[in-house]
Amino acid sequence: ARKAPSGGAIAKSGNENVSLKIYGQANRAVIVADDGTNDDVLFVDNDMSSSRVGFEGKARVTDTFSVGAKIEVEIESNPSNVANLTDEDDLGSDAGFATRKVEFSLADERLGKLTLGQTSEAHDGAAEVDVSGTEIVTGSLQDVFAGGIVFRNEATGAATGPTMATVFPNFDGSRDDALRYDTPEIYGFVGTAVAESDDRYGFALAWGGKFSGIKGEAMVAYQRVPDSFGTGAGTPTNTLVGSASFIHDSGISLTGAIGTRENEQTTRDDTTYYYGKVGYQIMPFSFGSTSMSVDYYTAENTSANNDESSSWGLGFVQKVDDAALELYAGLRFYDYETSAAEFETISVGMMGGRVKF
Repeated sequence: ARKAPSGGAIAKSGNENVSLKIYGQANRAVIVADDGTNDDVLFVDNDMSSSRVGFEGKARVTDTFSVGAKIEVEIESNPSNVANLTDEDDLGSDAGFATRKVEFSLADERLGKLTLGQTSEAHDGAAEVDVSGTEIVTGSLQDVFAGGIVFRNEATGAATGPTMATVFPNFDGSRDDALRYDTPEIYGFVGTAVAESDDRYGFALAWGGKFSGIKGEAMVAYQRVPDSFGTGAGTPTNTLVGSASFIHDSGISLTGAIGTRENEQTTRDDTTYYYGKVGYQIMPFSFGSTSMSVDYYTAENTSANNDESSSWGLGFVQKVDDAALELYAGLRFYDYETSAAEFETISVGMMGGRVKF
């Protein structure tokens, strides 16, 4: 059995009518990367699920109606999505603080939830639904394996290509100042609508449930950006993205994602990607599950018309439930080519751990 804290409660709300929850995580990793010419060891914060801390307050007004508030801050030193092989020492010099959420909400079990503030966009999480158990190290989000590494021209060896992060998108949403509405759950379905500044908006539909020994989750979303935040500059875009993941009682899991972004200009073709993962989860130890997976990603028209990106990888995660710990390891290989050039394969290995509190 888990031991109770020896000192009793160590934090409490400043308002006796509001409950307070403090939560967070530290997620650190070691990366070994090779761009075909240079290689190095990097010490990073795993941006697949960054280190963070949050405070959540909730006041229940009636049996069905409550008021909430949340403040969540990301704390990253040398984020893995921008880590590279040229200025890795500088990136780790200072920790970076970023506001993830500052939101106020009204929730009713029959009417749904209304949220105002910096909160999740409608398509936040739409590309990353995953119940395989390896989502901390492998997923449709590709740039977490040193996304700042530049592709090297295969013929010349020069670092003249784009960064890996640029040509491996997954179109998952982020967080922004917005008004968000989530419906009550109906037969496992929840609908979402979000209005943002400068005429941006999005819609999403999420589902979760279990049937015939299979647990599953899925989400699909649409996001409209009319121009570059109301300035009239930039390219209007329409983004459609979705993902689904299922795991059987036997431990076998299947996960997939697809996304397409319509660039409303005559010179650019639509950017599209496909992602798939096969996983297996077992319980060889009493202290937590062991999960493993192999996955593949492919995309086209990411940085230029007719370019192609592809990667494949392996993932392994060992949970230690009583310590809220996940130990993980992953290996990925990235390829990129255009109609004019081919580039060296980028290979990256990652090992690390995440502790939640």
